[in-house]
Amino acid sequence: MSMSGRLALFSIVFIFLLEITFLVPSLTFYRFNRLQERVDDAALVAEALLSSPNTELDTEQSEALLESAKILDLAIVRADRRERLLLPKNTFTISKTVNLTEMSIFQIMLNGLSCLVSNPNGVMLVVGQPVNGYSKIETSVEEAPICKDVRIFGFNLLLISMIISLLAGLILFVAVSRQFVRPILFLTKAITSYQGSKNPQIKVEARSKIKEFYNAEVSLGKMQKRISSAMSQKERLANLGESVAKIQHDLRNMLSTAHMVADNLEDSHDPKVRKSAPRLVRAIDRAIELSSQTLEYGRVGERKARIEAVDLWETIAEIVEEETDLALSRSVDLTFECANDLFANADKSFTRRIIQNLVRNARQILEEDRGGVVHISAVESDDTIHISVSDNGPGMSDVAMDGLFQPFKGSSRVGGTGLGLSISKELSELMHGRLELTSSTSNGTAFVLILPK
Repeated sequence: MSMSGRLALFSIVFIFLLEITFLVPSLTFYRFNRLQERVDDAALVAEALLSSPNTELDTEQSEALLESAKILDLAIVRADRRERLLLPKNTFTISKTVNLTEMSIFQIMLNGLSCLVSNPNGVMLVVGQPVNGYSKIETSVEEAPICKDVRIFGFNLLLISMIISLLAGLILFVAVSRQFVRPILFLTKAITSYQGSKNPQIKVEARSKIKEFYNAEVSLGKMQKRISSAMSQKERLANLGESVAKIQHDLRNMLSTAHMVADNLEDSHDPKVRKSAPRLVRAIDRAIELSSQTLEYGRVGERKARIEAVDLWETIAEIVEEETDLALSRSVDLTFECANDLFANADKSFTRRIIQNLVRNARQILEEDRGGVVHISAVESDDTIHISVSDNGPGMSDVAMDGLFQPFKGSSRVGGTGLGLSISKELSELMHGRLELTSSTSNGTAFVLILPK
């Protein structure tokens, strides 16, 4: 069922229930009023009899008066005596007595409901206070006609309540549909059409006169515009990325060849060539590293982590040995601290690449500066292992801090791309760990890799 249909149905049901709450009291007080009418009619008959000079009535006249007042007998209760004015035509038995002058509201409602839950067919003795000066009137009435009138009144009232509920529900349905449902359907249709479009260029025009819906339409239009632009840019970047990957692959192969040629230049007899060869080798190394990181960044999400027990002491020791051999300056020292039996529940290849990337970044920054110490430590806590890589270098720049872990933004060294940190963070998350920057000041920088134990 649509939202409009549900709203109409709920409106009809709620209004009908509200009408029912007034229906029951109306029925019960209707019965009370009908009995009071019998008392008042009996009082009029009594007044006519007492004011007539001839109080002796024949049987036919007495029956006519009783029938006109719809009563069976009539008596006046004064302070000192009870006087019967009209006698019944036939004898009958009183089934119950109803004293209208002593009934509480609860008793009025309870007696009224008796007509709805049962089918009484007896005679009631009704005692009431009329509007004239008589103290009390006692009269007997048949209960069946009273209950019949109550049921007819209840049926008519129920029918009117249903008609009112239907009309109110219909009016509310039309009003809400025009004011609220139509704008919502318009927004829903716009979102659905935009989602199912192969070339989503649909824009929502704000046209609602209701402020909240107007703002929603404006926001949806802006969002669609941004998404369309982003999707178009994404498609261009995907095509560009595919082309760059092919170029980088070929470029890396060409640079590897150039690297071998540059290595041979160091054996040249020309002193100028031998002097320039190391700088050429370093430039080619940086170009190869950039090509490799660019290709690796595009493949990070393609494989899943192979979780196993990783010997951290062995992994860190190998990294320190390799980076020490690659260090261009002996002013950079690499130290580590790790227990011999410390294992992490991680991917061995991922863990090695993350730690080596952090160590290499720190080493290269220190080589560009005044030298220093790169320290790696691995400690265990309750259910995790913290691997910290720290240095005493100049710290990260504001630009690098702002673009931390973002590709091509978060690099502190000259010629860096920031791809290493971005790749490392993604690799750590694939192992259900995390990579964080713990500190970066003028006294040094520290990263921590947190892995499951």
